[in-house]
Amino acid sequence: MSQYDGKPNGYGPPAEVPPFDIEVEPESKLEGLVAMLENAQSEAKAAEERFKGLKDQIKSEVSALAPGRERIVIHSKYLAKPWVMRSQESWNLDSKMLKAKEPLTWVKYATKRVTWFLEASKDAKTGART
Repeated sequence: MSQYDGKPNGYGPPAEVPPFDIEVEPESKLEGLVAMLENAQSEAKAAEERFKGLKDQIKSEVSALAPGRERIVIHSKYLAKPWVMRSQESWNLDSKMLKAKEPLTWVKYATKRVTWFLEASKDAKTGART
């Protein structure tokens, strides 16, 4: 068996590829979409914060009404269908620790996943993530 080289399945990350710059054309469909992007992001963030706040308050109220219960169904004329509050226990694997202490086991089960993100750049001039 070969010596573990610290890379899953013997492959490392590819060399850094420079970004491809796009200048949005005036009056294009992309320009219209980009024009709405930051406003939509602000609205979505505000709505998400409000939604989370409401859920947290409801969880607090419901917990006080049914202490110790693991599953509670909430009925109201204001809900299209009942909402359920439940507890869930989960186990997590500390991948960093496993990789450090048992690298051969980690590499045996490691999988590669590619995810695309669209986010505001940290550097307004170059688009670098910094």
